[in-house]
Formats: sequence, C-alpha cells, structure tokens
Amino acid sequence: MIDHTATAPLPLTQRRAQPLGMRLRNLVKLDIVWVPALLLLHMALGMLFAQSSIVATVHFGLVVLVAAGCIFASSFSLARMACFAAYVTGAETLWRMSKASIPWEIAKYVVIALLVASLVRAGRLRAPILPLVFFLLLLPAIVLPLSNLSWELLQQELSFNLSGPLALTVSLWFFSNVRLSTRQLHGLLLAGICPALAVASFTLYGILTAKTLVFTHGSNAALSGGFGPAQVSAALGFGALLTFLWVIDASASPALRIVLVALLLYFLGQCALTFSRGGLYMAIGGATAAALFAARDRKTRLALCGILLVVSAAFTYLVLPRLDQFTEGKFAKRLQDTGLTGRDDMISGDLKVFADHMIFGVGPGQTGAYRAQVSINNTAHAHTEFTRLLAEHGLFGAAALLVLALISAQNFLAARTPRGRGLVLAVISWALIFMSSLAMRLVAPSFMFGLSAVSLLPPDSATRRTSTAHN
Repeated sequence: MIDHTATAPLPLTQRRAQPLGMRLRNLVKLDIVWVPALLLLHMALGMLFAQSSIVATVHFGLVVLVAAGCIFASSFSLARMACFAAYVTGAETLWRMSKASIPWEIAKYVVIALLVASLVRAGRLRAPILPLVFFLLLLPAIVLPLSNLSWELLQQELSFNLSGPLALTVSLWFFSNVRLSTRQLHGLLLAGICPALAVASFTLYGILTAKTLVFTHGSNAALSGGFGPAQVSAALGFGALLTFLWVIDASASPALRIVLVALLLYFLGQCALTFSRGGLYMAIGGATAAALFAARDRKTRLALCGILLVVSAAFTYLVLPRLDQFTEGKFAKRLQDTGLTGRDDMISGDLKVFADHMIFGVGPGQTGAYRAQVSINNTAHAHTEFTRLLAEHGLFGAAALLVLALISAQNFLAARTPRGRGLVLAVISWALIFMSSLAMRLVAPSFMFGLSAVSLLPPDSATRRTSTAHN
C-alpha cells in the first residue's frame, strides 16, 4: 500500500535543489504516474487470476499478511487501514470468481478483524450507540432455529445472514473514528478501484478467450467471467462509483481526470455487458446522489457538468451501440426489460412470513422454507435485505431498519459541506440499492454504509500534514 499522507509538491526552485534520489521519490508520488501504474498492474492480475486459482490464493494470503503487519508497524494509521479494508472489499468477488482456496465468507471476517484490531491499536474502543443497537436487535431471532437445525447448519445460516450486519456495525464504528484528508480519501478510492478493475479484466479475458458465446435475454455467466453475473455486476458498479467520486473531486488534475473518465466508461461498459442491471443501478444511483451535492460547490460545478456531458455522451453514443452490436441486439432488449426477475414474488412471500411471525420472525436463514409454504415454491435465501429483516427478525428487524434510517440521517447531518454530504448520500444510496437486490451477500454494502460515518478534512496542505496524527 502507498502512503497517501504526502503533502503538496514543492516549488520548482526547491525541487531542483533536491538530490536526484529525492526528486525521483517525489516523481513517483505524482498521481499521473503511480495511479495508471497500479491500474495496469491490477488489469494484469485479473487476467492472471483467470488462469490460476493458486495465484489468487497467494494474493489473498499476501494481502492479509501485509495488512496485519501494518497494524503493528510504527507508521500505523487508521487511514491506511481503511485502504486495506477497501481493497479487501473490492477483491472479494475477484477471489470468489478465481476459485481461491479460501472460505466463502472470509472477506467479511477479514474486514471485521482488520477494523476491530485497528480500533484496539488506536485505543478507540468506545463504540457509537446506534450501530450497536442495530446489531443487538438482530440477536433475539437466533434462538428460534436452535430447536430445528443442526449445529453445523445453524452456524452456516448465522454466518451467511449475520456476518453482513456485523460488518456494517463494525464499519460504522471504525469510520466514526476516522478523519481523512483529500489525499487519504483518494488513496481509499484507489484501493477499492484496483481490485474492481481486476474483476473487469478477469471478465474481459473470459470473453476474449471463449470459444463460443451465446447471448440470452437474462444475466449471462459467460459474459461475467464464468461467475454469478449479479455479484460481478455489483463489483464493477462498486468500482464505477468510486471512480466517479474521484473524477468529480476538485483537486483531481486534468491529466488524471482523463484516465479516470476512461476508466469509468470501461467499468460501466463491462458492468452492462454482464446483462445484470443491478451494478448499473447502484453506480448510477450513487453517482446521482453525489452529483446533486457536488453541483452546489462553485469550484466543482463547471467541471462536473463537463464530466457528466462527456461520460453520458460517450456511453450513449459509443459504448451502448457497440455492446448492442456485439450481443446481436440482445443487450437493448435486456435494458428494456423492467421485470424484477422473480424478486417481487420473493418479497411478497417474505412479507407474508412477517405477517404470520410478526414478533420474532422465523430466524436467520429460515425464510426460504416458510416462503415456500405461504407463497411460492422458492426456497432460496432472501435477495432483499429489508424484507429479510422483517421475515426473519420480526418487529426487532423493523426496529433495526428504523435504526439504519436514523444512522443515515445522523451521518448526513454531521457532514457540513456539499462535498461531505455528497459522499454520504452516494455511499448510502449504493449500499441500499445493493441490499434491495442482493441482500448482504458481499461485504461491500457493509463497508460502503460504514464509510458514510467518515469525516473529511478541509482540502488544504496544512490539514494534510496533521491528519496522520489524528488517524
């Protein structure tokens, strides 16, 4: 990981007086040099992971080891650990689609462990009340499945359904103690973008090397690296939103903006090609929320309008027509489809389960069996977190949803600037759209919702020099 606490570049006369080695070290800190280098590296990694699950497993081990080492390093900072958490969040789908030899839910527990260990290391042990209340409200329903599930199955259901809410609670706790300078925020965004780009590269490699491609009306695993299109689409939407948040930042240089706009278009195009619309909805929803508040900042309004014009025109008149041509017209038909792919039936079933078990719900992971009895013959796990909380946790789940709403309002009001409020609304919107279609199958919605609690320092060099002491 790169230290993102560097101050503004020195004047030209002072740079010339520096030794050659120091001037070279300053050069590699420039965004236009190391950002494209890291992006190209992760594009190569994505293609390598597509060919070797062993490399993906080694990559996971190295990331965890380096992150753990940074906790005990003398240069420890909460800002740096936030970057590691963002990286693991972006890499979760990459490891899954690479078939790395790691437990399925491990990314959630890695993020939880890193954030808790970082808080202990920093001595920030006092947790905010509302996130703690949110998670405690979900515990009573655990008692219900004890009588009809084996211990092994109970562990699986609890891990699948409660690890996401636990990660959300810990993320809110962690980021409520973090203040980021502009440079550190860019580092966090880059840390999430890089593994998302590797997912896009992995997916593109699968398309280019496929012997045959059959285009259908629904989500297409062949266009998603052979993995679940919904999760791949969400990972690409994650990368797209982080890229957008960076490209609209007033401090981004014109040269870097060109790179980021090209990257944003690539993310959106690759995301659309999965034929799973969720990732696009997440990215567009979060970006719209950010743009509404960014436009209130006089310094960024003009740049924002130009960026939106370029991206929308390029995506509409260049990317979409070529995708439709490549998919033999199936892509346009997919975009015109407004169906919910069975989620509306599942939601209806969840609500019926809630009506029949209103107090405590039916317990984590039990909606599938009950839903089949009262509504449809579908025993799948819930895809919508909001109705899952009602069906599986009853009125306690309803109270937990109310707490989430209060946390959202609290974090929004705590952000005093248009830039800060834009970030809060963007990450919360992304997380809520994710949870409405994929529940909490990845750690990403937990991380993004938790990020809404972060404090952004004023974008001046003096603040950047002192921010490390606070984090």
